[in-house]
Amino acid sequence: MSNSVAKNDELIRDEFSSFLNDTAIEVFEEQEKKNHKEKETLRKYYVYALCEIDENNKRLTPFYIGKGTGDRVWNHADETADEIKEIEEEAKKYGYSDEYKQNLLNTVSEKHKKITELGKDKISYIIIKSGLTEYESFMCESALINLLTLKQNDLNYSGNDLTNKVNGHSNYFEKAAGINTCALSVNDYFERYCKKPIIVNEMTEEQRRVFANKKIRLQNINMTYVECTNLDVFPTPEEQKEAIQKAVCGFWQPSNMDRMDYVFAMYQGRIKGVYKVIKEKYATSFHKILEIAREDYPRFDHLETRRRDYEIASIIIKELKLDINHPYFGLDQEHIYEKLSEQTRTYLKNVHYSGGKIAFEPPKKDEDEIEHYNNLLKNWSKRQYFVLKEITDEDIKNGIPDFNQFLNCSIKERRKLGEAPVNIFSGLQGNCIYLPK
Repeated sequence: MSNSVAKNDELIRDEFSSFLNDTAIEVFEEQEKKNHKEKETLRKYYVYALCEIDENNKRLTPFYIGKGTGDRVWNHADETADEIKEIEEEAKKYGYSDEYKQNLLNTVSEKHKKITELGKDKISYIIIKSGLTEYESFMCESALINLLTLKQNDLNYSGNDLTNKVNGHSNYFEKAAGINTCALSVNDYFERYCKKPIIVNEMTEEQRRVFANKKIRLQNINMTYVECTNLDVFPTPEEQKEAIQKAVCGFWQPSNMDRMDYVFAMYQGRIKGVYKVIKEKYATSFHKILEIAREDYPRFDHLETRRRDYEIASIIIKELKLDINHPYFGLDQEHIYEKLSEQTRTYLKNVHYSGGKIAFEPPKKDEDEIEHYNNLLKNWSKRQYFVLKEITDEDIKNGIPDFNQFLNCSIKERRKLGEAPVNIFSGLQGNCIYLPK
């Protein structure tokens, strides 16, 4: 090992230890005292695995890790049957075609798909650890998920294809330090979490110079970041960066984006992407709404609003025979709803859906149905769309601030003198905030 490598390794070790021992330990201790209220006698929880039985190789392969009490381990099969039954009844009630019904069935969770595929004779229910408090069961469940999903991170380990949607619960230390619980190499852990945070009310002179008079939007992507960095879906860093950028744009078009200069993608209080805001000359919100139907767009199927958006966008594209590969779909936006078939109109009318970006609220009483839905579509088409561009070396030469240097840094503030700084997103209910001056 060269001297430079040895020195760098020593630096990482020192800062890694400093982060664990100094940065978050006070908050961790206080949180544990405050939140850990379980009585040791309440040890009714257990951690379990649903496993696929491979009779040929005489082995069990876990596909789901969970925790619970009572008969929780058996409930998943019942939930699967209920979800599929609900879709079948909806399709029958509204007369959906087989294709529409299949689209709905495709939205069933991966866990339920796996249970349906295997059938009860090919599933083994395994109790891994019992006699636990609820907090202990959360930690055991989370550790197992982290271990069995190593292949979704940077390590070349052929782990299992778990159907769990999330990595499990963070402990008090991880929550206090803004750490997303997952298994990481030491180098990746250092890069993600051990960088010194930006303390907005105690900025250094250099930080003040970079941030001075900049209108910056912090966009929370906690619900979509994990999917954007899933190596099974986006295997290269470039694909992951593009997915994160699209997740920030999403389908949500803020009305005041024209007053923003830059947008930071925030995950667990840390900067995962920095972008400059550019007006798109030709595209509108309607064009961007339809983008979810493209194969390379992050689907975010675990979000109910995105699942509905995908269904509706796909129906509109198919009905209007739009060119999905055309930059703007070759779209003539006049009287869109009138061009849709009666079956599609019936489907959209029964969606009664106002989440996400596609808002198909039902018409008001005595309101003309076609005019109502056409007005919805026209509103989308009138809205100016803003695109986000990465900040390049050329941009920096031309005077745009080098915000890239702050990637993976957390943004915190000190609420009271002497207290440890906390993530600026702590307790935030909305999607975004603006960086304080």
